[in-house]
Amino acid sequence: MAHKRSLLAALATARQRKAEKRESIKQIKVAPKRQESEAPELGVIANPKRHLAKECTDQAMLTGWDRAIQKTAYESNISEQEMRDILDQALEYENKADPAGRIEGLQDWQHEKRGVSSLASPKR
Repeated sequence: MAHKRSLLAALATARQRKAEKRESIKQIKVAPKRQESEAPELGVIANPKRHLAKECTDQAMLTGWDRAIQKTAYESNISEQEMRDILDQALEYENKADPAGRIEGLQDWQHEKRGVSSLASPKR
């Protein structure tokens, strides 16, 4: 008889744990969605934009600025002018960034704007 009681107690405990688990899953499903607020504009270029600027700069080392801007803008579904603006913003931030956080080759974008870039696209 003691054996029967222990089995019934174990069964009741298992059922209660299962019910608690179901209830916790329901609570997770019903939890309100968190609304993201926009980050305040602090004059600092956002990470996705810096990532785009790095991709464009890396591409410019291979193909020149004109082709790199075209390719990166096309792949990112943005206009070429918007890509140039992103490069300008990244260049402005470059002076404030830590040396480890700087994008290699971005200073050449400043030279490209003046027309003396070493990565300038060949005129054909």
